Amino acid sequence: MKGRTSLAYLGLGLVAVVTLMAVAHALWFQVLTLDAQIDTGELRVRWSGLSCNDNEPPNPFDVEGFPIQTKNVGTVTSIRTDELISVTVGNAYPGYGVDCELEWRNVGTVPVHLERWLITVDDPSTVENPDYTLECLSNVCESFPGGPDLYGLTPPDPIYARLNDPNIGCQLHPNEGSDSSFIFGLRQPAKENTTYVLKLYAQFNQWNESAWVGCNIAKTTPIVPVLPLDVNGTPYDPALAGQSQQP
Repeated sequence: MKGRTSLAYLGLGLVAVVTLMAVAHALWFQVLTLDAQIDTGELRVRWSGLSCNDNEPPNPFDVEGFPIQTKNVGTVTSIRTDELISVTVGNAYPGYGVDCELEWRNVGTVPVHLERWLITVDDPSTVENPDYTLECLSNVCESFPGGPDLYGLTPPDPIYARLNDPNIGCQLHPNEGSDSSFIFGLRQPAKENTTYVLKLYAQFNQWNESAWVGCNIAKTTPIVPVLPLDVNGTPYDPALAGQSQQP
C-alpha cells in the first residue's frame, strides 16, 4: 500500500508541473485599433445653359464664313439635360449653319480640368462609325483647318464644325462654370435625304489626374490626355465607349 501511495503522489506532482508550465507560457497582449471612415467626393459637371440659332431669317446669327441665307426653310430645335444636349436640324442644305451657345458648371465636390473635346460626324450609309473624328487639345478646335468653306468640295467632310473658346485645360472649382460657342454647317459634299449624326463630347478629369496645369498649359509635350484604364490596364476613350462616368 505504501508503494501505491507514493506512485499516486508522484502522479499528482507531474500534473502540477505540467499545469505550471502552461501558465508560464501564456501570452499577455492588448490590441489598439484605429477605425477610419472615408467618404469619397463626387466629380460631376453638367450642362447649365443652351441657346441655338441658325443663319436664316428672321434673326440669323452673323458669323464670318457662314453666309446669311435669304429663305427660312431649315429648322433647328434643341433640348438640354444635365449630361446631354440634343440638337435636331431639319431640311438642311449646303450653306445652312447653326450656332449653339453652351454653358457648363462644376456641381461636384472636387475641382476638375477640361481634359479634351471630341467631335465626331457619322454618315449612316457607310460602314464607318463614326466617319470623321477630331480630338481637340488646343484652343484651335475645328473639323478641318481653313474652314468653314461651306460650298467647297475639298476636304470631303459633309459638315464643318468649330468650337470657339474651348477653355481646354482650364480648371473649375466646385460651383464654377464656363461657356463656349459651337458652330457647325452643312457643306457641298453632303448628300441629299441623309441624316448625319454630329456629336460633341467634353471630358472632365479630377484636377490631380489631368494632362493640364491650367488653361492651354499642358504638363508635357506632346500633350497626352489622361484616359481611364480598362481591366487590362490599357487606356480607352470613354466618349467613344459610350461612358459618361466611371463605371
